[in-house]
Amino acid sequence: MQSNVSRRSFFKGAGLAALGGFSAAALSGCGHGYAAEEPANLSTGDFGGPSWLGAPPVIEESEIAETIDTEVLVVGIGTGCIPAMISAAENGARVLGIDRQGSPHNVREDIGAIDSRLQQASFDEFPQFRIDKMEAMEEIVRYANGFVDYDLVKLWANESGAMVDWLTDIVERDGKMVMEFEGGVGNINDPGRDKAFATGHSPQKTDAVGEDEEWGFAESILAYAAEQGAEVRWYTEFVKCETDEGGPR
Repeated sequence: MQSNVSRRSFFKGAGLAALGGFSAAALSGCGHGYAAEEPANLSTGDFGGPSWLGAPPVIEESEIAETIDTEVLVVGIGTGCIPAMISAAENGARVLGIDRQGSPHNVREDIGAIDSRLQQASFDEFPQFRIDKMEAMEEIVRYANGFVDYDLVKLWANESGAMVDWLTDIVERDGKMVMEFEGGVGNINDPGRDKAFATGHSPQKTDAVGEDEEWGFAESILAYAAEQGAEVRWYTEFVKCETDEGGPR
C-alpha cells in the first residue's frame, strides 16, 4: 500500500504535541460512520482479540468478510488518534479509524501548550503567565527524575502552541465550542516544591449547542474528521499486521 502523505506533511497541521485530557461521551450523528453488530459481552478485553505474545494469529481467507483499501489506518479513536485522523485527511489521505468499542472513551479536554495565540494574548494583563521555555523543559525533566526522552519534551515545548491553535480553529469553526485559556498557576508567592506553568487550554460549549448534552470536544473533532473525509468503524478490532515486500498491508 502506497501513500502520497509524507511524514512531514502528515504532522504539519497537528504539530505532533502531547494532548492533555478530553471527556468520554457517546458519538451522535458523525457522518461517514459505521457500526458493526454490538458484541454480546462488552467487558474489557473480551472482544476475542489475540495475545500479543507468542505466535501471531492465523486468519483464514474464508474468515475475511471485507477488504478495504486505505492509505492511513488509525487504530483506537481517542485523544491522540482523532487529531492524527484529521491531520492525515487534511493532507489528502484516505483515512480509516477503527476502535474495538462503540464510542470514543477518555478523550481529554485539558490541553497543555506553550506559546499558543490565547496564551500570548494574556501576557499584557497577566505577565506572570509568561513561560521561560527552557525552564519549563528542565522542570519536566527534573520532575521525571531524568527518566524522560528530552527530545520529546523539547518537541512538545516547541510545537504544542501551534497544535492548540490548529485545534482552536477546528472546535470554533461552527460556533458550538470555544477554546479557553486556563492560566492558573496556583499560589505564586508560595509555589511549593514543584513550580506550576500556565499551559492549560480547555474547549467549552457555547449556547449554540442548545440542549444537546452529548455534544462535546470528542464529538466536535470527530465530526470535523468526517467533514474532511475520514471514515470510522466501531466494534472493529486490530488483530494482525501483515507485511510483504511492499510493506505493511
